[in-house]
Amino acid sequence: MKQDKTLNTVLKRESLELLSLARQMLRWDPATGQFWWRVRASQRIHAGDPAGSIDAKGYVQIRIRGVTVLAHRLLWALENGTWPHLFIDHRSRRKDERGIDNLRLATRSQNAANREGWGVSNGRLKGVTRKRHRSGTVSFHASIQIEGVRKHLGSFSSPEDAAGAYRAAAVRLHGAFALDAALEGHQ
Repeated sequence: MKQDKTLNTVLKRESLELLSLARQMLRWDPATGQFWWRVRASQRIHAGDPAGSIDAKGYVQIRIRGVTVLAHRLLWALENGTWPHLFIDHRSRRKDERGIDNLRLATRSQNAANREGWGVSNGRLKGVTRKRHRSGTVSFHASIQIEGVRKHLGSFSSPEDAAGAYRAAAVRLHGAFALDAALEGHQ
């Protein structure tokens, strides 16, 4: 499988030496994904202080001797003894829920499948687009993307029918990573 450029950048800075250093410098709670310093890490950071800060994307990151790592990847590595070779997906889709039971290995495509679509919070449905025809009629198109390839699922007269087609395809193609899989009992 071709490695993702973003993932390659992350993998370059994740070493067994860094993992060993993290074990010495940090303590953690696997159930919550919280980290605390065991040692005084700097003039401002004392033993017992919470470790990490929130980055621009909303993920907690921890800087260990000049190397910044994402807390959820670090937790996975500490609990499994090796750095993850894939992406880490949050089952709940919440970046602040970093407990080990909420984390799983995922390809880029699987990780993207377990994400809300653009505009979903504004009432739009994932995988559904609206098309206004010259005749004035409106149809709703369903499509899904897998491994970077978009597949058209059909045209429908209602957004609900198009969303149903998307959900069925998502469960079939993405399995446990489908956004609605947890709601439908396919996890």
